[in-house]
Parts: sequence; C-alpha cells; structure tokens
Amino acid sequence: LTGAFGSFVGTPTDIVKIRFQVESGLISPEGVYTTGLYKGTRPKYQNTFDAFRGIYAEGGIAGLYHGAGPNMFRASLVTSAQVASYDHSKTLLLRHKIMEEGTGLFLLCGLISGFTATTIAAPADLIKTRIMNDRSSTPFRSGIDCLVKTVRCEGPSALFKGWFPAWLRLGPLFVISWPLMEFMRKSVFGLPHF
Repeated sequence: LTGAFGSFVGTPTDIVKIRFQVESGLISPEGVYTTGLYKGTRPKYQNTFDAFRGIYAEGGIAGLYHGAGPNMFRASLVTSAQVASYDHSKTLLLRHKIMEEGTGLFLLCGLISGFTATTIAAPADLIKTRIMNDRSSTPFRSGIDCLVKTVRCEGPSALFKGWFPAWLRLGPLFVISWPLMEFMRKSVFGLPHF
C-alpha cells in the first residue's frame, strides 16, 4: 500500500516528467524543435511549473492524475516483487547452505530482487507511461484497453520495451538498499537480519 500511495501522490510529477521526455529535442534560436518527435513545433511547456499549469488547464485535477491507477498498480508490483523475491531468494540460499548470512548474500539477493521487480513491473510500467503520455484524439479508455491495444498491435514482447533501462535503475538501487537495510537492522538497531 505504501508504494501505491506514494505513486498516487507523485503522479502529477510523473506525468510532467514523461511529457518532457517525449517532447525532447534540440531547439532552434526561433524556439522550434529541430530534432525529435515534435520537430518543427514549439515546446508545449516552457518549464516544470508551466507544465503543471498547462496540464491542469487542459484537464483539471483529473488531468494531473491521468494514469494514477496504472501508476499505483506498477508501484504495488515493484514493492511486492522486490520484498518477496529478496526474502525468498535469501531463504532458499540459506536453507540449502549455498551461502551464509553476510554481505555477499545480501548483494546477490538484492540483484535478484531488482531483476524480479523490473520484470514483474515492466508491462505495468509501459502501460502507465503510454497512458500518461497519451494526447491523441482517441485516448486509451483504461489500462486494460492500453494493454489489449499494445499486444494486438505490437505483440506481447512490446510489454517489455524499456526493460533494460528500468533494470539499470532498479537493479543498482536494490543492490545498495537491501545490504544497507540489513546493516542498519543489525549494526544500528540491534535487530536480526531481515
């Protein structure tokens, strides 16, 4: 629930980030894109605050929270996959005496956790991004609509577009955060390892 709640609160900033990422390119002295998807047009937003204002003006509060459902679902998947895979891989490696409790175990389980969370969340991440960026005249009606249209038009593998960059973000995060959490529990708070 915490991951979903945090994603809900952060949805407006996620929409602004996605809109800026899609609408990128070099801008001429005349203020027109010379490269990118929007070549030949002026940037829709001048800065972050202008983007918040513009999105609000176009769709009100609902516009700022467009895609909140898929965003929350994605966050729930990441959090649950992260925790479950870390705990399960650690339990198996210890039970079968493959590794002992320590930094090496924590690093490996963090790596497994990052891989699992990235893979489980990839379809929801793609759907969330497409819905948040959808400015077409026939927008996606829901996350399911986006999922069906994506698979129908591009095949199931399209759901994993962007997997590697997502893993490059989550993998190192979990490889660092899990061992750090284990260290803090044991050394700072005197608690047993997770």
